Amino acid sequence: MKRLPVFSLLFLLPACSFAGLFENQAQQAARDFQQGRYKQAAEGFKDNYRAGVALYRAGQFDQAADKFGQVTREEVRTDALYNLGNSNFKLDKLEDAVAAFEEALKRDPEHEDARHNLGLTRALLAEARLEEAKKEEEKKKQEEKKKKEEEQSEEEKEEKQESEEQESEEQQSGDQEQEEQESSGEQESEEQQSGDQEQEEQES
Repeated sequence: MKRLPVFSLLFLLPACSFAGLFENQAQQAARDFQQGRYKQAAEGFKDNYRAGVALYRAGQFDQAADKFGQVTREEVRTDALYNLGNSNFKLDKLEDAVAAFEEALKRDPEHEDARHNLGLTRALLAEARLEEAKKEEEKKKQEEKKKKEEEQSEEEKEEKQESEEQESEEQQSGDQEQEEQESSGEQESEEQQSGDQEQEEQES
């Protein structure tokens, strides 16, 4: 998976003092985030947007995507959609990433990062679809080859069976002919013996 060259994550979290805006758990979450403890920060943030950013930093892209998708605050909704696209990209959900980037651009046509990542994602998606089409074509060829081999094997089997039946019929015909010849020979022998007997009787 290629790495997205641009991310709008840092500017999404103002550098102002969290302590002045939040209390208790939120303050601790802000300190955890500033000190790089992103997983703990995500657990402390109640705001879906900030929790999503922390989860993204922690590498938990599936959970981050879920949080970004739940953002309703209008002032960060566009950036949440952008980061939803980034999260889906990391999860190799390219179609979902494209949809998120497109939605972000609908809200802010001047969002250059979203436009750039949308172009990159579309290119990768087209490449992935082309590769998938090649695999499907190869699979189809293999199936046709297998079917052809099976049909050929079936034909050979039928031909062999027909040949064996023909040989069996010829063998039976030969046996019958031999029996007839033997029967004819026995009859001639009996006639010869009968003739000899008559001759003996006449001579006597």
